[in-house]
Amino acid sequence: MPRHLLASAVAAALLVAGSLVLLWTPSPGAPGNGNASSSDQFEVAGDGALPAKRPPLREPGAPLSTAERGYAIGLALASLPDSGRDVLDETRAEVLAADLPTPDVREDRRRVQVTAYDYAEDRLHQILLDLPTGRIISAEALTGVQPPPSTAETQVALDLALTAMPTPAFVDQFRQLTGAPLLAADEVRVIGAAWAPEDGGGSSATRTCGTERCVQLLVALPSGQYLSTDDFVVNLSRRVVTLFPPGGRRHG
Repeated sequence: MPRHLLASAVAAALLVAGSLVLLWTPSPGAPGNGNASSSDQFEVAGDGALPAKRPPLREPGAPLSTAERGYAIGLALASLPDSGRDVLDETRAEVLAADLPTPDVREDRRRVQVTAYDYAEDRLHQILLDLPTGRIISAEALTGVQPPPSTAETQVALDLALTAMPTPAFVDQFRQLTGAPLLAADEVRVIGAAWAPEDGGGSSATRTCGTERCVQLLVALPSGQYLSTDDFVVNLSRRVVTLFPPGGRRHG
């Protein structure tokens, strides 16, 4: 697995699952024990499953614990159709966020708002849960609403851009600036944002963006220098990279 995907998966598991713990034990040759060793590594303990049993709950207004967040996500996903798909085309909706709702919705209870995107139907699900009872307070299925992408969505979009033909400008710009080809996503830094054309405009290839899941990217060198990414947009629903005409500029 590429390093950027592995790091994302581990980070997501830590934020979501609650039962996945990373342990690190210095080997005899690790720094602090005389000399460095290539055998230093993290060891994963636990299977990464979402907590099925309600964890200890914090006070209503306190930040969510990892276990609380994982428990809420598990309840939310279990309430969604089995036909749901995530950005990796696996059987579950793509979790975008899980956090405390606004104080007026919270009503001095330990409640969590979970947001997930179902690629099977291009629908956004917003689910409000009451953690003490495990009960769903409300659930909405929306179309045409596009929150910021998850880490996994951003990385899938970058992988698609790297393999697109013809290549987006940032790929050639990377070669010009570094003297080497851009071969892997972990050679750059990337930020993703949801994208839709303004006022329903755009080309026939991008007009569905907003209803479908489209992402624009900001890509930078490790030094912090940003590369040009104004010439394309990635439609994750269709797995298509759309390049804009030379001299043209997207609007969204």
